[in-house]
Amino acid sequence: MKESKYAKYFLTEPALRNESRVKLSAPSAYVDSALHFGSLANFCMAWRYIKEPVLFDRIPHTHKFDEFLCFLGGNLENIFDFDATIELSMGTECEVFLIEKPTVVYIPAGLVHTPLTFKRIAKPVLFHPIPLTPDYYSNFAGKVDFYQPK
Repeated sequence: MKESKYAKYFLTEPALRNESRVKLSAPSAYVDSALHFGSLANFCMAWRYIKEPVLFDRIPHTHKFDEFLCFLGGNLENIFDFDATIELSMGTECEVFLIEKPTVVYIPAGLVHTPLTFKRIAKPVLFHPIPLTPDYYSNFAGKVDFYQPK
């Protein structure tokens, strides 16, 4: 059977499946536009199903691109059914914000952020980080600058 010329635009399992840097009890998926599509489009995305407390990102860091962090309820019939407490530190002061309802956080390029701690999970959370760069997950070490207080 001849391969379609458009097949390269579809990414399915197993290529979507990955092992998260943080040990999670549910499967994860991610896409890097550079790695998976050979595109320099500024888009990456991960899907993380969080069903128990976990310290996700430990060390405050920055990067040279914008990022969006999406937190939704894990009930796909009602993603606004949310019962969790998540802490996200922002800025050089590490100001802690509590996320206790579905939320999207905008992280401008250069803004210090994290730790990110899923403190209380009464109902699972869908966590979708969306870094606006083509290769965040496949080139993580080259994309993150760990914050060093002056």
